[in-house]
This record gives sequence, structure tokens and C-alpha cells, in this order.
Amino acid sequence: MAAQYDRDAMVILVTAELARTYVSRAALQARLGLIERSIGQAAQLQKIIELRQHEGVATRVDVGLQAIRVQQLRAERERIQQSLEETRVALSLLVGEEAPGFQIVPADINQFAIPDIAPPSPSRLIATRPDVRAAETRIEAAGGDVRQARAAFFPQLDLSIGRNAQSFLGSGVLSGLSIGADLMAPIFNRNRLKGNLALAAAQQRESVQNYREVLLAALADVENGLSAAAHARNRASILAAVTSEARKTAALARVQYLEGDADLRHLLDAQDLLINAQDAELVSRQERLEAAIALFRVSRG
Repeated sequence: MAAQYDRDAMVILVTAELARTYVSRAALQARLGLIERSIGQAAQLQKIIELRQHEGVATRVDVGLQAIRVQQLRAERERIQQSLEETRVALSLLVGEEAPGFQIVPADINQFAIPDIAPPSPSRLIATRPDVRAAETRIEAAGGDVRQARAAFFPQLDLSIGRNAQSFLGSGVLSGLSIGADLMAPIFNRNRLKGNLALAAAQQRESVQNYREVLLAALADVENGLSAAAHARNRASILAAVTSEARKTAALARVQYLEGDADLRHLLDAQDLLINAQDAELVSRQERLEAAIALFRVSRG
């Protein structure tokens, strides 16, 4: 039974990794589209600068700076294309297909819904995570009472994760608890050891120690998942405002440059800021989706 729970936990892990990689591929495809548009705009601006050079308005340095920028964008495109190919190979491995012939069309990351996953209570966490159930089953296999084990490690099973669990983790209820006779007695008091007493006692102690470690990891995973989701949401709000301002600034800088009211450096800086802001916003959406996937995974195994 414990091995079956271990298998269930692995299925959840692989499924979550499959979803995360699919989201990563969608984000890379969106970023590739952004780079393609940026290259087109940069090449167009290069032609404008070259014409202005012929007219004596721009300098050879201006042309060189823009030519370098176009090549840098093309180099970044190559890097993203490589990463896109790597996600295709990773997906083929996760679904059990041969990489050379595996094909998948990236989805539009902006069409993905970001779910709002509520954190489970510790009692619910115990009931749903296969790794916790596997640890409990190993206590049963050693002749222990799982209800007593839960009572020993979770005196407050209805404690709300995300609000008080962090202080709970640091209180010593789990992390500082000693695996001694006082703890072992209620869990194994219904069974008399037979045969190799030393070996049986060691197996019982190991099963309880493993249970404690799994519970600690489960609570910490959910805490980290909640933190990641909250910070990713806050970053997305900030970056949306940055992108909006960068778009207005880049448009204004372009007009001013063409009218001769600003130099090329201001325009290039404004365009770089816009590209970086748009790229960061795509990455932020990817982070929000990945945080939701991670929270789903740790809430279930």
C-alpha cells in the first residue's frame, strides 16, 4: 500500500512537471513573437537612421548603434528558439514519445486562466497527499496506530495554513519533537514486539521519524507555494503599470526623434525599456501559472 501511495505521488509530480513545461513553452513562444516584432521595428528604425545619415542629420555612430541593437535582438531570438526546442524535447520525454518525431504547437499563454487555489488545512493535507499517506501506512506496517501518530504530531489539525502555519512550524511541535519513549508508547502500545526486538524497535522508530519529516515537508511546501503565488501576483500588477508607461514613453520618444526634438540615445533607451517591460510581463504571467501548478501539486502530493 505504501508503494502504491509512492506511485500516486510520482504521478502527481510528473503531471505537474508536464503542465509546468507546457506553460514554459507557451511563454517562450510569446517571447519569441515579441522579439520578432522588436527586430522588425528595429530594422525599420535602422533604415530611417541610415536615410538621416545621408541627409547629414544622423551620424555613422548612430547607424552603428542601431545595427548592433538589431544583431543583439537576433542573437536573443536564437537563444529563445533553442529554449523552445528544449521544451519540446522535455515534453516528449514526459509523455513517453520519441523526441525526433514529437511535435506540439505552443498555446497562447495569454489565453490561460490563472486559477485561485485555496490552501488546504493540515487535516485535509494529510488526507490528500500520497506521500503523507505512504508514511502513515509504513507506521501501520510497523504495528503502529496512525490516529495516535496524528495526535502526537498534529495537536491542532484545523490550524489554517497560510496564516498561522509558519509559527506552527517553528514552534517545535514538529521540528523540535524528540522521538522518545513518551512519543512512541501511544503509537505502538497495542503491540508487543516479537522476534528481533532491536530490529523491530528500529523499524518503528524509523517509520515515525519518516512521518515527521514528510509532515514538515508537506507544510513547508504549501507555505512556499502560497508565498510564490502571492509575490507573483504582486509583481504582475507592478509590471503591468511599468509596461503601460514604457509603451507611452517609447511612442513619444519616437515622435520626438523624427521631429528632431530628441537624440537617438533617448529613443533607443525608451525602446529597450519597452521590450524589457513586455518580456518581463510575459515571464510574470508564466510565474503566476507555475506558482498555481506548484500549489496544486504540493496540496495533493
